Amino acid sequence: MLFNKIKRRSTIKLLVINYGSFFGGAEKSIIDILDSLSKKYDVEIVWLIENKNMEKKIKKRRYNYFRIDIGNIEKTLFGFLKIFYFSIKTFFKIIKIKPDIIITNTNRSHLIGSIASAMSFKKCFWILHDYYFNRIAKNILKPLAKKIICVSENLKDYYSNNKNNSKYVIIPNGLDMNIIKKKYREIKDKQKEHVKEKFIIGFATARFDKWKGLTYLIDSFNKFIKEYKVNNAELVIAGEPQKYDYKNFKEMKKNIKMKNLERHVKFVGWVKDIYDFFYRSDIVVLTSKSKNGGPESFGRTIIESWSVKTPVISTRCGGPESIIESGKNGFLVDEDDIDEMAGVLYKLYSDKSLRNKLGENGYSKIMEKYCLDKITKKYKEILSK
Repeated sequence: MLFNKIKRRSTIKLLVINYGSFFGGAEKSIIDILDSLSKKYDVEIVWLIENKNMEKKIKKRRYNYFRIDIGNIEKTLFGFLKIFYFSIKTFFKIIKIKPDIIITNTNRSHLIGSIASAMSFKKCFWILHDYYFNRIAKNILKPLAKKIICVSENLKDYYSNNKNNSKYVIIPNGLDMNIIKKKYREIKDKQKEHVKEKFIIGFATARFDKWKGLTYLIDSFNKFIKEYKVNNAELVIAGEPQKYDYKNFKEMKKNIKMKNLERHVKFVGWVKDIYDFFYRSDIVVLTSKSKNGGPESFGRTIIESWSVKTPVISTRCGGPESIIESGKNGFLVDEDDIDEMAGVLYKLYSDKSLRNKLGENGYSKIMEKYCLDKITKKYKEILSK
């Protein structure tokens, strides 16, 4: 098997293709996984990337990489020619890098990387993170993929007509709990003397698309504080809007103003230490929707919150249904059900012992299922075969 041959030949070389216009959960996860893989095994990793924020992360870790600006790919003849052009460009990079295996991590990476890997006769592994990889493209390119890794059971069931299809495998996202345990202790020590006067509801996002459910979140929060007469609650929103979703961001701020919620809703922009942000929150919410670009394929926010023992409320929207056991380690609510979300917010607001119980149970589930060590081992086994 591949990893067992390391002692008898040169280091195994992986080429990771991550073409994409923004840096979000999919990008965080692949960096974490491959960092761990390279530390535990004799593996060399080279990256083909597009996003500048991802470039900073890769550069900081001193990986070899090439950055290629692709831009928008429209569903036109010009868009098709653009895919072909960048497939050729990627092919020449593959010839230069000479990887043993290629891993693609975004939809445009699957499109371009699969064509380029087939041209260069290299094995290609997809990591699927959403439900909107074009069905036609998927059916045409599927034979070119050696394995298709899905980050949740829900996602695998969506793409695989046969649940026993051996080409599909489920490997969820994971967290390096050794690092987070240390960080958690530091955060707790730092916050020891801090007395909170407000009840904080945290929401973090890499983008402000409609499918993130921000209108639903604001409406639910509005009902929660006004119907249940809660005066000390604050909704804290972390994240910077991208150029393409700035219109949604402006509409959300307008909605907040119309409902007279300015003093209850706070925007903190891009957060450097997401674990500190989640620890400061009493509850974290995930309000993704199935339409307009959703549903949620995994929900990294959930396990990040659990890692610092903060409870989570999420909509029943794709991946979170596979992660959260409602009432045991969090709560699941129906999409667009404002009454249900407001009611669950109040339930957790008024019951600190329940919040603690959910946070502890969430933490236990990470240790059981989402530790990065376990996830890395699964990748090693898949790549070895």
